[in-house]
Amino acid sequence: MTLITLSPRPGPVAFGPCTVEWTGEELALANARIERRWRVANGLLYPLSIKDRASGREWLVRPAEHPAPCPEVPLPEEPRVIRVTAGHGVFGPTEAPALRVEVVSTGPTLALRTCLQLFDDAPGIQIQLHADSVKTPAEEARSGPASGEGPPSTGIEAPAQEAGTPAGRVDVLEQLALSPAHLRLTQVTLLDQTDIRNELLFESEWLLHPNELRLELSGNLFAIEELFSGDGLLFLKQAPLPHARPMHAGPDLRVNGAGRVFHFLGHGAGPGGGEGYPCIILVYRGGATGRTEALQAYQRQIRAFNPARDGLLLSNTWGDRSQDSRVCEEFMRQEVGAAAALGVDVIQIDDGWQKGRTSNSAQAGGVWGGFWAADPEFWQPHAERFPNGLEPIIAAAREQGIQFGLWYAPDPADDYANWERDAARVLELHRAHGIRTFKIDGVRMESKAAETNLRRFFDRVLEETRGEVVFDLDVTAAVRPGYWGMMHVGPLFIENRYTEWRRYWPHQTLRNLWKLARYVDPLR
Repeated sequence: MTLITLSPRPGPVAFGPCTVEWTGEELALANARIERRWRVANGLLYPLSIKDRASGREWLVRPAEHPAPCPEVPLPEEPRVIRVTAGHGVFGPTEAPALRVEVVSTGPTLALRTCLQLFDDAPGIQIQLHADSVKTPAEEARSGPASGEGPPSTGIEAPAQEAGTPAGRVDVLEQLALSPAHLRLTQVTLLDQTDIRNELLFESEWLLHPNELRLELSGNLFAIEELFSGDGLLFLKQAPLPHARPMHAGPDLRVNGAGRVFHFLGHGAGPGGGEGYPCIILVYRGGATGRTEALQAYQRQIRAFNPARDGLLLSNTWGDRSQDSRVCEEFMRQEVGAAAALGVDVIQIDDGWQKGRTSNSAQAGGVWGGFWAADPEFWQPHAERFPNGLEPIIAAAREQGIQFGLWYAPDPADDYANWERDAARVLELHRAHGIRTFKIDGVRMESKAAETNLRRFFDRVLEETRGEVVFDLDVTAAVRPGYWGMMHVGPLFIENRYTEWRRYWPHQTLRNLWKLARYVDPLR
């Protein structure tokens, strides 16, 4: 989708059901549900207004004092050339139509790109900042703290400064001074690694009071609600859970209760700059029910519902606790028959369909990484278990109106350096056999490079299949994208629970689904 350059002019310009206004000093985006305004100075955005268009409520009591978003890289005092572009359409292979506006500013030593995306039916505007320092290594060395000085301050509210000097810490996603006097703050904590956990959702609440001088909280999701009306704001950082982020940046939210000032923090790009995590503030009405509606509506813009692809009933061979020992052509023919009798939409073979042996195999000697180095044909069908290849089983499923899926583990070696080989193999399986559903397991996202390459793997496949492939992301163990890290790629594989180990209690699994559904779309 091509973006066009906006010339400064008064009045909004329509892009589908959304509008954008750029005066040269102020920028505004709106749809039927929300309107936001920013002052733009030297390429940086200063929040001016957040208006719930359904209720008419203005949430900000005054403009922000500091820019937000603001990168973690040092902000040199230099002039930057600003260009604002806009366009409307579908920008991701799984997304709903949206208005996208980019504010690009380029200076001698720093280039910034702030991407604002407003989906047609979303009650919030997604913001993502990309910052690139263009300093030479020698300049970078000279810009560090002088000998004997401590590290830069990590607080937003810096101690007394001379007028005009910047705040001590940058790396701000949003800075909001809110107008309602009586607010409830809710910190929503989600947990993954369900092989060692069963309680997955916790909520902590504060009735904000002027004596609450400073709160520092971690998390991806926070709700701020006006007590009398039930109107509220939801902040979501589209990032891995705090424990799984390669770049740890301290708290995600800092609150000053006396001034009702909220600082949302941590782009996740690191001090070297680059692309930060997207974030969004959603407006809602109606208390907890409206909160759920707003968040689920947004998730269905990130991954627009396709009834032929999403919300399907899937079976997986790992649940029989035989690991890979029973996987073979005859066993899978029986599985197809059972799936047809049960009304299953997708039948999926877990670990064991492939030639390579993993450490989860019933046989010893497997690997859990370095798959391509262990065997260049690791991801070919197992010749003994499937002497005729996969096609006879796929054809048998197709005759019953059942789709076919496979288990797959991208190679984590060298921070997913083989991501292109993995993407090519998944695309080959999709094109040769029509396989659309892949359970993704074995992920170890332990560095920023690993996170970036893993995202490239997913995006390559989704782009080349126009969103037809579904990735079922396992969140049962290790360090993985989790609930919010890569929402666009597919649903979540939440739990392994086995009767053999006396760990499968249907009421507990359904309870977890019910609790998560307040925030995580059940279609995911």
